[in-house]
Amino acid sequence: MTQRVVNISILIVILVGFGLRVYHLGRDSFWNDEAGQALAAIQPTIDGTLKIAQGHAMAMPMDYLVSRIVSKVGTVETVMRFPSLIWGTMTLALCFVFFKRISRPEVAVIATWLLALSASHIYYSQEMRFYAALSFFWLLSNLLLFRALIHSSMLAWVQFVLVTALGSYFHPYVLLAICSGFLYFFARQSRIRINDKNLLALIASSILLAVLFLPGYLYFGENQSLGYPLFLWGGSLIKTTASGLGWRAIKYAETSAQFGIWELLNIGFTGMGAIVLYKERAQRRISLSIAVGVGVQVVLIILADWVKGYPYVSRQILHLMPIVQLVAAIGIISSVESIASRFALPYTRNLVLFGLMIGISLSAIPRLFDYYDFSRGNGKQVVSELTQLYQPHELIFVIPGYEEKIYRWYSLKAGDMNEIDQALRPTSWEQLERDMSENSMTSYLITPSIISDAHLDTLASLGFTPLLQPKVNANLSRILFTRKERN
Repeated sequence: MTQRVVNISILIVILVGFGLRVYHLGRDSFWNDEAGQALAAIQPTIDGTLKIAQGHAMAMPMDYLVSRIVSKVGTVETVMRFPSLIWGTMTLALCFVFFKRISRPEVAVIATWLLALSASHIYYSQEMRFYAALSFFWLLSNLLLFRALIHSSMLAWVQFVLVTALGSYFHPYVLLAICSGFLYFFARQSRIRINDKNLLALIASSILLAVLFLPGYLYFGENQSLGYPLFLWGGSLIKTTASGLGWRAIKYAETSAQFGIWELLNIGFTGMGAIVLYKERAQRRISLSIAVGVGVQVVLIILADWVKGYPYVSRQILHLMPIVQLVAAIGIISSVESIASRFALPYTRNLVLFGLMIGISLSAIPRLFDYYDFSRGNGKQVVSELTQLYQPHELIFVIPGYEEKIYRWYSLKAGDMNEIDQALRPTSWEQLERDMSENSMTSYLITPSIISDAHLDTLASLGFTPLLQPKVNANLSRILFTRKERN
């Protein structure tokens, strides 16, 4: 690729990536975690915001403070999610800048294009949570770390420490970027010398980052121990990791597929790229150390979850996906060159590359349609229905109970805080029958749209009938039931 073609290509990639991330940005309601962050953002004081953040799993304050600032502009979903859109789009630009420094420009363009088309990355670039910021700061930290290792200047090390420390207050896993630095250092040294200037700087930076992060950990994370099993929702190590790295799609609804041609091609080209990295390890030490670092960091994240009692979920390793796309891009270029070498015709390489990229891009379309077709949540519609029907002293039960914050948020937005908010009653399937035996008034119940036949039978026996339900049973959509007053 000429420099002109590279520049035009990456501009198109970033514009398409931005378009995919802004499309339907505010269509769906906030889901549970977003509603919790939204409520934190509108607290009367900063201390109130931080207190709520303190109670959220793995939460650090910076993303909450960003939401607090944005809430002054507006509290509609599009506005509140806009920072994540910006983080996600800037991650695309950063991918190109970083990957161009450690590989060929065309590899950087292709890796960025794969990330731009990733439905999983789009998903978290449209969510008011800290995952898009985590991806950006983790990648930026890696860029600055390798610049410091290569140039060995005090200024470069200071920039790395400051940016990584700031990023860690968006999410602690930004700190894990340091792993790739140690892997790179040991990969390029035939003998380890304890007085090596770079090794000392790396160790000193690690210690300084730990000291800078310690106050945040003591305030926001030290007392958190949730006690959940590692695979709370019935996943597995392989499936969860594959989803986080982009090799398995998020299951948006009962009917959505999780594996197809897009995922198969990603796995295949990543495998080819890994072989190339191993064969050319002497020339590709940075790319290899970062790729190996992905595996190391997955292990460390699982260990952290186990120690703190957090469930291991795919979004915790979303920030590692750009590196997987880098390896896949290396595999794509290697495949193109292998095919083109069999022919002596002019422009063969460019034609093969163009055709292959068209095919890969088309394979992403079904996954993108899946993502845009299914709702992230319908809490706003549920509360809108309740505001028309609700009468004083009626009760609104919510399963699972912790999701009552969704309806609290939308009742506040609807101006009915003093009525619907006070009527909300968190409950569970086990508790519901006892709740109903103690209440004879008209009642409402909000449940997940995907529920078992046994639970449907329970609702029928208690006299509940559906009042509002989504057209498709998506994972984050909810059904509103009602039960008429009993004499």
